[in-house]
Amino acid sequence: MSMSASAEEVIQNVIESDKNMDAYYGEMDMKMFEGEDLIDHVKIQEYVSKEGKRKVLTDDQLKEYETESLNDGEKVIFFDRGTEEAFEMDVSEIGMLATLNPKEQFKMMIESMEETHDYEIVGEEKTLGFNTYHVQVNAKQDDGLLGDMELWVDQKTWFVIKMSSETGNSRTDFEYTKLDLSPEFEENVFSLDIPDHIDIESIDENLAPDTVTIDDAENALGKPFLVFPEEIRLNNMQMYDFSEELDRYELEMEYTTREEVPMFFLSIFPTPAEEDMEIKPGEMKVRDNNAEYEEQINSIMWDEDGLRYSIIITNPDITIEEVIELTEKMVLSSDLK
Repeated sequence: MSMSASAEEVIQNVIESDKNMDAYYGEMDMKMFEGEDLIDHVKIQEYVSKEGKRKVLTDDQLKEYETESLNDGEKVIFFDRGTEEAFEMDVSEIGMLATLNPKEQFKMMIESMEETHDYEIVGEEKTLGFNTYHVQVNAKQDDGLLGDMELWVDQKTWFVIKMSSETGNSRTDFEYTKLDLSPEFEENVFSLDIPDHIDIESIDENLAPDTVTIDDAENALGKPFLVFPEEIRLNNMQMYDFSEELDRYELEMEYTTREEVPMFFLSIFPTPAEEDMEIKPGEMKVRDNNAEYEEQINSIMWDEDGLRYSIIITNPDITIEEVIELTEKMVLSSDLK
């Protein structure tokens, strides 16, 4: 991570300070732009307790509908008032992520972009009555997953009060218009008023992938597909049904060594027809096809014979060059029968 000495010192000192802030109440305005066009505008209310419970109310200003969600660390309940639909999802295994305080969340974001962005503190400003650091975050590459950002961060709690981020032709702005860092909540705040006639459906059941065979996968994808040779252990193969949302099925295969050490995930789905999803010529190729490498998540993808292949490396000891070399040994699934 490249910083000026003063910026690095300030960020490190604030992150390591003992001034934590856990509970808060906030009202936020969030806007998304495509070029100059406003494509989304949402007003948000947040209630966050010291115990990590989080309630969020959203009011979509363009589509004119309201939603509510409640995360108690064990499960998330989501209620759409417009459609009168309610869903719940078990988050007990990842609940700790939802209870990170703002400083911990910001530290995680900073660490995730250490290799891909440069940071600079460009000033100290008053924002919503708080003394903030104005932080400029610049992407080192134009085609990265995350582009340039500007953040206004409270100097005491490291709470992000205002942010603007750009990726390609898209821009997202959010800004708190009200923020109480010492809220007193009523007892019934962390509950949702869902009418009795509405059933709460389980997202876990609806989105759970199906374990499939090679034949099942070929039928869903409409053709044989490339797989790694048998000396690389196929630990698991699952099919996700995205036919309603994306009009496609997606196959996910988990590969390990013979000693069951994780190596990478291979995802396969039909090549997208949209022009903005096209893989453009660049420096990298896989199996003599144009390829795109995303450094931030250590993944590479390419199109071949009407299918898009995406590999996400999960073993830090495996390099992208080694994976590209392994792809030369791939064979069609029909050859394994």
